[in-house]
Amino acid sequence: MVKVNVSKHFFKYLIVIICTIATIGTASCRTFSQITIGGNHTCGLTNSGHLYCWGRNGSWQLGDGTSKDKYTPTEIKSNIIFRQIAAGGYYTCGLTNTGLMYCWGDNLHGQLGDGTTIGKNIPTEVSSNLTFSQISIGGYHTCGLTNAGRTYCWGWNDVGQLGNGTDIDKFVPTEIKLNKVFSQITTGHDHTCGLTNSGHAYCWGLNNCGQLGDGTTIRKEIPTKVKSSMIFSQITAGNSHTCGLTNAGHTYCWGSGGTEQLSNIMRIDKSIPIKVESNVAFSQITSGGDHTCGLTNSGNAYCWGWNLYGELGDGTIISKYVPQKVKSNLMFTQLIAGGGRTCGLANTGWMYCWGYNNYGELGDGTTEYRTIPTPVLGEYFIK
Repeated sequence: MVKVNVSKHFFKYLIVIICTIATIGTASCRTFSQITIGGNHTCGLTNSGHLYCWGRNGSWQLGDGTSKDKYTPTEIKSNIIFRQIAAGGYYTCGLTNTGLMYCWGDNLHGQLGDGTTIGKNIPTEVSSNLTFSQISIGGYHTCGLTNAGRTYCWGWNDVGQLGNGTDIDKFVPTEIKLNKVFSQITTGHDHTCGLTNSGHAYCWGLNNCGQLGDGTTIRKEIPTKVKSSMIFSQITAGNSHTCGLTNAGHTYCWGSGGTEQLSNIMRIDKSIPIKVESNVAFSQITSGGDHTCGLTNSGNAYCWGWNLYGELGDGTIISKYVPQKVKSNLMFTQLIAGGGRTCGLANTGWMYCWGYNNYGELGDGTTEYRTIPTPVLGEYFIK
C-alpha cells in the first residue's frame, strides 16, 4: 500500500469543500449524474454527457488514448455525448442518446463488439444496426437491451454467459435464445441475468456456486428461470452471486456465500434465493465482486460481505454478514459495488469511493485504501 501525504492534495480537497457549500448545481464545479465500476477502473458521467475515467489503464480502458494509469478523473478522448455508461473487467462502454453503443479497452474475446479481437484505446462503435436502451458489462462479455426488450450479448462465452445455446465467443451482438422481453439486464463475471416486466428473473452462464438460482450448480447456455415465487423490481449480479430486490424493499441473494455477501452467517453457497438478514428496506441494490450494498429511500447506504479493503465503508476491514451502515452523513442517490470497492453518488452530485485503490481507482489522487467514503478529486470544471 502506497502512503501519500494528503497535504499534497489540500488544495483539491479545499475545492471540494468550496464547491459543495457554495456552488452546488452550477457549471463551475463538475458533478456526476452516473457512475460505473470496472475491474480496476472507475468512470463517471457528467450531467452534460461528458465521460471521465480513472484507475488502471494497461488495456486502454480509460479511453484517453494512452495506457497510463490515472489517479484522478481524466476525460476520455472523444466528442461523443453519452447517456449511460458501463465498465467491465478491462474495458468500458457507453450508450448515446440515439441508442448507439461505443466500447474501448481490452478485446481479447470480442467483447467490444466491433467484429474484431483487437483492443481499442478510444471509443469504437459496436458493429450492429441495433439501437440499445440499456447496457451491462461482465468480466469479458457485454449485453445490451433494445427498446423492444430484446437482449443481445457478445464477447467471451466459455460457460454459456451469452445465452445463445453455445459456448462459442461472439464478436458482434447475438440475440439470446429465449422468447422473453426483459426490462433489465445485469452481468456478473461469468453469468448474466434478466428481469421480465412481470418481475420474474432468468439467469444463464456459470453456475458453480448456484449463482443462477435454479436450484442446481449446473451451467446453463440458455436463460433459465430463477427458482423462486418472488417478484423482483431489480436484479444485480456480482462475481459469483446474484441478488434481487422486491417491491417491498426486501433483498434476496443466491450463489457464492463464502465471504458473507449473501448475508448468510454460515458462509455457504445457496442455489436458490435466500432473504438478507436485515430489517432495512432498500430502494436500490448493487452486487460487487464479493460484497453487496443497498440504498434506502432516505439515501442511507448499507453494505455487507467481504471487507478486506474497506469496501463496506464502515471504517473497518472486518467482513460482515449483516448489512452495515456506511460511515457517513452523506445522502446517496446511487451506489455501485465492484472490484473490491464501492462508489456512491451524493445528492449534491459529488462522487465518493472507498475500498481497494492499488491503481488509483478511488480517484482521490492516491493509491491508499479507504475504509470510509472519500471524495473523488480532479479538475472541478466542466464543459
